[in-house]
Amino acid sequence: MPLGPDYQFGGLKGKHITLRKIKPSDSRLICDCFAGQSTIDLQPLPCQPRGREVREMIEHQKQSCPDTPGIDYFFGIEQTGRSRPLLGLCRAMTDKSDPCQVKIRFYFPVKSRTGNRVAELILMLVEYYFYERNKNKIRVLSDVRDEEFNNYLLAGGFSSEGRLRENSLKYGRWCDEYLFALLRKEWSQEFPFSH
Repeated sequence: MPLGPDYQFGGLKGKHITLRKIKPSDSRLICDCFAGQSTIDLQPLPCQPRGREVREMIEHQKQSCPDTPGIDYFFGIEQTGRSRPLLGLCRAMTDKSDPCQVKIRFYFPVKSRTGNRVAELILMLVEYYFYERNKNKIRVLSDVRDEEFNNYLLAGGFSSEGRLRENSLKYGRWCDEYLFALLRKEWSQEFPFSH
C-alpha cells in the first residue's frame, strides 16, 4: 500500500548497501554532484552551489518526502554496517506534471562499485518507487560513456528510450546521456537481481 504525503523516509537497508537521508556532513559530496560529477572518473570543477545553499537544501529535505513533485531528493548510498564514507548519491525527482513518474540520476563512482552493490541499488529503488511510492514509470539518465552501469540497467529490465545529445554539463563539457525507463507493468519478480 502506498504511503501518504506526510511520510518521512527512514532508510532502506540491503545486504550490501543502505540508502539513507542525507546529512549536513554530506555537503561536500552534494556540491560535487551539482558541479556535474559523473559516474565516470574525470577531473572535478569547483563546486556549485556553495555550502550554505547545500545546507539549506539539506535542512529543507528534512521536511520533505522522496517524491515531492519538482523537488530533488538525495539518498546517501553507504555500505551496510558502515556509515562512512558515503559510496555515492542517488538524486531523484518526481515529475511535476506527471507525479506517477520519477527521474533518477546516480552519482556512484566506479571505484565504489561492485556487481552486488549496483544490482542491489537498482533493485531497492525500483521496488521502493513502484511499491511504496506507487509510481508507474521510473526514468534513469545515465552518461553514454558509462557502459558498465548502462548494462546493469538493461539487465535489470530497463529499456533505452533514446540518446539525449549534450544533455548535461559535466566537468566543463557537454555530455550525451541515455534515457532508460521501466514501467511498473513490465517489472517482474524474475528480475535477475531479485532475491
